[in-house]
Amino acid sequence: MEAEDLKQLEETLNELTIDLDKLDELMLRAIEQGNGIIVEAVQDQKVVSACFFLLYSNTITYLKGASDEFGKELGAMHLIFDSLIEEYISDL
Repeated sequence: MEAEDLKQLEETLNELTIDLDKLDELMLRAIEQGNGIIVEAVQDQKVVSACFFLLYSNTITYLKGASDEFGKELGAMHLIFDSLIEEYISDL
């Protein structure tokens, strides 16, 4: 890699770090204010998928999620969304 390419990569990584820090702060504040939840899918006492949702004024907004390979194979994200909809549908 050339020096210019390395500098561009470093700038991009710094921007991503700043963005992730902002996302982390947003999620923490939402949880503290009762407007954010983390929902996990667990298989054999291991988290295989997790999602973060914002809750506000009868609206649920998916913000971020992740699954490991087993969670992807199981379709764990779909399970999380289905269970969340089932839990909150009576509130709408």
